[in-house]
Amino acid sequence: MLPKGLDITKESWSWLLDKLWKGMVSLQNDSAIGAIDAALAAKAAGLVEFEDLGNLSVAEIDCLIDCLINLKRQQHFRALWNNQDQASSDMVRGRVGIESLGSPANSGLSRLRGVSTYFTDNVK
Repeated sequence: MLPKGLDITKESWSWLLDKLWKGMVSLQNDSAIGAIDAALAAKAAGLVEFEDLGNLSVAEIDCLIDCLINLKRQQHFRALWNNQDQASSDMVRGRVGIESLGSPANSGLSRLRGVSTYFTDNVK
């Protein structure tokens, strides 16, 4: 269920860090992918700037980590997921409300478990 104040037609990576989702956010535990998801979210939310997302400087990484630690201290994040089954299970059980999922997990949620999900490849 989409929190009031968010419009599905204006979907954004920033939603992962939006205060409306506080305590209901899950990120991927794989640091190579999860860090990029977090960087995309932080950039879209206007919390950080990156010269080249594919080649972050040490200062940019430090800034991103500081931002994520601050959000963690505010209990913004609920969980980290290790595989698509865990991510799907957390969503079905209502443990989390938003997470970045690849299309196989998203399709599985919709088809097998009757969970309404939104998937887009045009996220800003």
